[in-house]
Amino acid sequence: MRPFLRIVSVVSALTLLTTGVSADAPPNDPTVLWSDDSDDCRMSLSETDALGELAECTDITYSTPPETVEQVTSESFEQIRSLGPYESAYPNGAEVASSGPIRDAHATIFSSGPETITHSTADETTRYVAPAGTLRALIDYRIELPDRVETENETTTWALESTEVDAVRFGVDSEIRERSQSSTPTFRYSLAGKGRRTLWVEARMLATVEKTSTRKTANQTVTETSRTEYQVTVHDSVDVQIYRPSYNVAIAKTPAETGLLAVTASQPYAAYRSAADTDESVRNVWRFYTVGSGSWQTITRTSEAGRETAALQTRPVVVHAYPARTQPSPAPLSRAVRVQADRSTWATEDAPALPSRIAVDVIDASYRRPETLVTDHSHPLEDVLSIRGLVAGTTTTVDVSDKQRTSELRPTTLETTVLSKNETAVVLSVALRDNTTGDRIRPTRRTDAGGVLQSGGRTYAIDSDGTTRILVPARGISTVSYRPKAWDGTGTTYLPSTERVAFHPLTSLGGWVTLGVDALRASIPFVVVFIAGRRLGQLFYGEEGRW
Repeated sequence: MRPFLRIVSVVSALTLLTTGVSADAPPNDPTVLWSDDSDDCRMSLSETDALGELAECTDITYSTPPETVEQVTSESFEQIRSLGPYESAYPNGAEVASSGPIRDAHATIFSSGPETITHSTADETTRYVAPAGTLRALIDYRIELPDRVETENETTTWALESTEVDAVRFGVDSEIRERSQSSTPTFRYSLAGKGRRTLWVEARMLATVEKTSTRKTANQTVTETSRTEYQVTVHDSVDVQIYRPSYNVAIAKTPAETGLLAVTASQPYAAYRSAADTDESVRNVWRFYTVGSGSWQTITRTSEAGRETAALQTRPVVVHAYPARTQPSPAPLSRAVRVQADRSTWATEDAPALPSRIAVDVIDASYRRPETLVTDHSHPLEDVLSIRGLVAGTTTTVDVSDKQRTSELRPTTLETTVLSKNETAVVLSVALRDNTTGDRIRPTRRTDAGGVLQSGGRTYAIDSDGTTRILVPARGISTVSYRPKAWDGTGTTYLPSTERVAFHPLTSLGGWVTLGVDALRASIPFVVVFIAGRRLGQLFYGEEGRW
């Protein structure tokens, strides 16, 4: 790298560091920077790239799951090899087994995916995997033969006649999907349906050992040979959730083709945008970071001479998702798209606690995960939507041109009528009308009021006849607002409306009486001051106003 470009790169990295890295790291950065490093921040004008130097100071996060994680994991797996029949290598936490000369045997899953682990709450994580993916595993063991035994008349030796990984099986739940004899098998899988599955791998190792005993007698030497076959079966498994979200997308349009968009998803997703608009999207609450798999952080090598543990430089990379905002928001922020909080339905969750080595801006309060997210678009709505999933490679295009999923967005009007009035309060009858038909908007069933009315900090349900009685102050200006119900994407939906009512105190006889009483009360201090002044004047000037 030229000196000038090197300086520019480091200055750019410092700028990112001071302005906040979590804003928008490249979603497909080929380095797939890990977030479980020590963040020692030893930045210098080195030959490394600016983004890599920045990752030494903080953790890089992503707005969508990085696509290159699977490639990096695959390349790391290609560097994993068996050490031969007399050495075994296994990662931290692997379950090892031994039988006779077969020692430290294991079958350990290296990776499965594409996958994303979501941190939903303090106690809940979910491992989502794409419906089609790859499982990789390492199968290893070693042979340790007994030492030569010699006595005065007999010598016994053991020799390895043959050894092999006899069978490696991959399966889903109780079904065997594929077989192999490789010590580093790679299995392609396809998962149907939805729900939880268990991916597993099982391996059997065989070893045939020849035992030779030689006995010397006074007259002859007798040699006896026997063969013994040993076997060990080991396995590993991982529980996953199939990531196959179903989306129900609906549009409620005004005559100008603008309006509301409702997205209901069966599983969480990263973001969505109009297929025709590449600059504007709506992001969900999730952001993403990557870590090297903790179980593959160190590897233990064993042989007849002993064992040693070393750090593993190449290991599988795992994508994690965490809530970084309290609710979804448009990106970039603009007035063209707004999240309709009142119309959306939410599941409120407590914020999770991430490991201390993960330096990301996880929220420290509860957040709202959308079940149906409603957004208001001030530009014409498209009929095709692109939804980015939580797992890499799971972008879905949804065609919403079906007229059955397109409804009308209608304006509303509030009409107020005075039912009764006294000196302190007014009882109003408020009717909510559909501007398109002129009819009152009535509840469609007992639990569905079509929304609520609000005034003076109070909320009122709409009565069965489409009118509602509301109490407002007898003086001043009061506001009555209609807040539509949360929209599930079906049926006609309505726009909010507001009506202001003003009451002047002099519009009734009681108001005039009250005004007179208030004026009399207000004049009392002035009358008192006037009388007191005259008394003081008489005191100093006398009756005739002289000394």
